[in-house]
Parts: sequence; C-alpha cells; structure tokens
Amino acid sequence: MITCIECSSVTTLVRGNGKVQWYNYKDGKICHNCYNKLHSEKWRKPTLRFKNQRIRLNENPRKGICQWCGYQGYTHMHHAEYHDDDPLKDTIELCARCHKGLHWVKI
Repeated sequence: MITCIECSSVTTLVRGNGKVQWYNYKDGKICHNCYNKLHSEKWRKPTLRFKNQRIRLNENPRKGICQWCGYQGYTHMHHAEYHDDDPLKDTIELCARCHKGLHWVKI
C-alpha cells in the first residue's frame, strides 16, 4: 500500500480508466491533492496584464478592497496612466462596479 509522504493519505486520484495516480516526490510518493498544492505554490505567481502582455509579479499587488467604495472581494487593477518602466505606477484597485462606472463616466 502506498502512503503519501506529505499528508500520510493512502488515497489519491483514480483516473477514468481505473488507474491510480501517484506522483514521485523526493524519496517517496505524494497524492494528487499534495501534488496540486506543491505545484501551484511553486509555479503560480500573480500576473498583471499590461499593454496586451502578462507580467509575472513576485507578490500580489491586490488587497481585495475597492479604493472607491470599500467593497471587499474580487477587484480589478485600473491604470490611470501607463508607464513602460513601472506597470503598477498610477494604478488603483477597483471593484467591477466602480471600474465599469469609471469607464462610463470617463474620469
């Protein structure tokens, strides 16, 4: 019986064809859930779309709070002005409603 060296689980993903999916990791095997956690932590970095390009950032610039109405949740980064040397310069964090309103009013 295989045991995950990260979480000590004895179960993992079972594919549609009945095959059990274990992953090699260090000196043992890890389950599908642990693989996903390790994979996402290692490879996922926050990205910012800037002038039709995706830029990977070291840390997430979003706090999840709209700077206009105070809404907490999913937010957008609005560029008041674009700077080639610093894509985060002159940006504000807005909720979807405020961001849409900003573009309708054209402030």
